[in-house]
Amino acid sequence: MVNTVLCSIFASEFAAMSAKIEAGGSARDVAKATLNEHWQIIFNGNGYGADWPVEAAKRGIPNHSSCVDAIGALGAKKGVDLFESLKDEQGCCVMTAAETKCREAVMYGQYCNVVEMETLCMIDMIRQHVLPSAIAAQGLGLFAGADELRAAIPILKSKLHEMEHTEEGSARATVARELRLTTLAEVRATCDAAEEQIPAHMWTLATYKELLFLDSHHGKASIAGAKAVGVA
Repeated sequence: MVNTVLCSIFASEFAAMSAKIEAGGSARDVAKATLNEHWQIIFNGNGYGADWPVEAAKRGIPNHSSCVDAIGALGAKKGVDLFESLKDEQGCCVMTAAETKCREAVMYGQYCNVVEMETLCMIDMIRQHVLPSAIAAQGLGLFAGADELRAAIPILKSKLHEMEHTEEGSARATVARELRLTTLAEVRATCDAAEEQIPAHMWTLATYKELLFLDSHHGKASIAGAKAVGVA
């Protein structure tokens, strides 16, 4: 889809330039006029740095920092008109208005489905691993935040319920974005704080150290388990 959008933009602009040249304009003059008209998009700094979004806003260039906003731009009139305007000799366009809007709907749905899976996964991880570890550590006086972790579960379920009962499309995806970027992030921070305080031997999930140095930790748990049951 990314290549479809980019190539459509290029094709549209080159077609416009070609039409002017075929109408009698010189290639040099047409190219010069096009450059002058669109000079504001040229940025010779770090396009991946923090300066470019700020500079782009000053130049009036839209910047969709969210996937949800970008999907909406695809289905906006400007995008629909672009895809419909590019036709081959048989009159077939890149995408009809209906096809573009269908893709927009599917992308919204895919985004919401991924956020739903992420949320359900986090709820399971808290229930099966984080909270039991927190309760065990709190019972030994090594941790004091089990209640906060327990409260996170209904918060996640409530926001997920809100998302599932919001009208499909942009509205539901907007709620999903808030769930992912705000609610999930806040609960993740709570879980990270718990991991910092709970002793590693009581933390049933892989610690950051174990994940970072996977080569030196891989297989130790399975080996220890095998020895415990007399297999090794």
